[in-house]
Amino acid sequence: MIWSGASRYWSLWIALRFLVSRRRGYAGFINWVSFIGLALGVLILTVVVSVMNGFNGELNTRLLTFAPHATVLGRDGVAPIEGVLGATRHFRGEAMILRGGAVNPLVIVGVESKTLDVLPGIVATTVAGDMRHLFDPAATARPIVLGAPLARSLALYVGDSVTLVFSAPRPLGIEPRFLRFELVATFEVGAEPDQTMALFPVDLVGELGLEAGGVLGLRLTVEEPLAIEDLRDGIEATLEGGSVTFWTDEYGSLFRAILIEKVIMFVLLGLIVAIAAFNVVAAQMMLVNDKRRDVAILITMGVDRRALLRAFLLQGSLVSGLGVLVGLLGGILIAMNADAVLSVIEGALGASIIDGTYFASIPSEIRWQDLVTIVLLSIALTGIAIVRPARRAAGANPAESLHL
Repeated sequence: MIWSGASRYWSLWIALRFLVSRRRGYAGFINWVSFIGLALGVLILTVVVSVMNGFNGELNTRLLTFAPHATVLGRDGVAPIEGVLGATRHFRGEAMILRGGAVNPLVIVGVESKTLDVLPGIVATTVAGDMRHLFDPAATARPIVLGAPLARSLALYVGDSVTLVFSAPRPLGIEPRFLRFELVATFEVGAEPDQTMALFPVDLVGELGLEAGGVLGLRLTVEEPLAIEDLRDGIEATLEGGSVTFWTDEYGSLFRAILIEKVIMFVLLGLIVAIAAFNVVAAQMMLVNDKRRDVAILITMGVDRRALLRAFLLQGSLVSGLGVLVGLLGGILIAMNADAVLSVIEGALGASIIDGTYFASIPSEIRWQDLVTIVLLSIALTGIAIVRPARRAAGANPAESLHL
């Protein structure tokens, strides 16, 4: 064959010629449209998945700052457990807070000073006052800590008196107990506890006789709360004889719902990439039709049809690969600067998108596993799209094409 001694890279050279040819007309336009569509699809998918990861991670951090990683009932203490940072006394009950005629339900959580040492993140959420005043031995009033949003809504400030109503079981029914506390600090995590939770010293549970109005036990804090399921068997085996519950028992359905939402969003946005792959098919078919005479001439000159197949596959792969690469890099850049992008969008709209939420900024977390999945999905879809047009070009009848 004439081309038998040619460079093995000639297929790439032909592919590049097809790609940069200035005489491609409408076929070239469609090719660029498919490139832009693919890049935008990958970009949107990367940004949305990264932002969803950020919100999920932020929610995990905020909720698990206050929620016990595991709660043990029926035990006064536990032996050291691998993966567990500490075990502290814990109380959880319900009460009502009274202020200016308003009544708000409240979750009362009793903690001890060691809890703040094991979970420094709790202290870091302090907005006003000092959370360690909960355990001030010189205090003359019962101390309590409230969420800052709840305190603001009730016009409460550090040093103010707070009235709580507890339910006290009696032989003839339930009797309300009114107890006064002093607000020593406020916290804000940007989640539900800000409006519904109050902290007070666990020692007051026995002193005030509140045991019947809640659950008293041990609070376990683990090193990796998101991997609590890996520790479940070890903790349950160590605590044989005591009842233990984990944070996943209370919040597991919430995080499963978030995961399902992420998967559904990934699939829906993946359809954008699929649509862009259809554009790649259209662009490649138009290219094949536009170059049919050139292909026929090459075949009559003795060019191997497999080499032509490689040329068209390379041409389609270059367009697809560049589209995926540009979209991926653009998506990573936007995800890394989500706040700056949000500011531009809010400036254009003249309104804040996240007003009224617990978030002051747009969190974003780029995970390499998601990036690999996006790249593999995009390459698979576009790879399927370019095979059919390339095989059609390589199998063309030169006589029919030259006759045209």
